[in-house]
Parts: sequence; C-alpha cells; structure tokens
Amino acid sequence: SQIGRHVYEESPFGFLRVAGTVLASASLDEQRRFVWAVLRAEDLERSGIGLDDTDPLIDLVRVARESDVALLVKELEPDRVKGSLRSRG
Repeated sequence: SQIGRHVYEESPFGFLRVAGTVLASASLDEQRRFVWAVLRAEDLERSGIGLDDTDPLIDLVRVARESDVALLVKELEPDRVKGSLRSRG
C-alpha cells in the first residue's frame, strides 16, 4: 500500500525517532476502545522532519487491536494543536 511504502520505505530517519516518542506516549481506554497519543512540538523540532512527514503516525497508533478509534494530537505551538482521528471499518 502507499502508506506502507511511505512509512517503511520512504520516511526520513527523524521519523523513526518521532514514531518512538509518539508510541511511548500512547494510552488506551479499553472500556471505550479508544487509543490516543501525543506528538509534542519540541519532539517534532528535535527530529528535524516536517509536519507533513508525520502524517503516517496515526496509522501506527491505530494498529492496537483493542481499539476501534484512534486519535493523534500534534502540538504545533504551546497553545495550538492539530488532531488526526481514525476509526475502524
């Protein structure tokens, strides 16, 4: 798939660091079948990649079989965030 190719074959090295940070922040609400994670602005800046390079991260967050809905919150600035929401099916 195009996403798989982008994540596994075409991502800059900084994506690996950001992915690790995002996955480490992941939380699961088993009762609501909801998983969420956060990308902090400082982690993005430290990685050296652009915001567009982070688009595949939501697909990594939503692989948890215990969830039906996944949310990735990206901190753009201290008071500004962008969210990516995905559901199964």
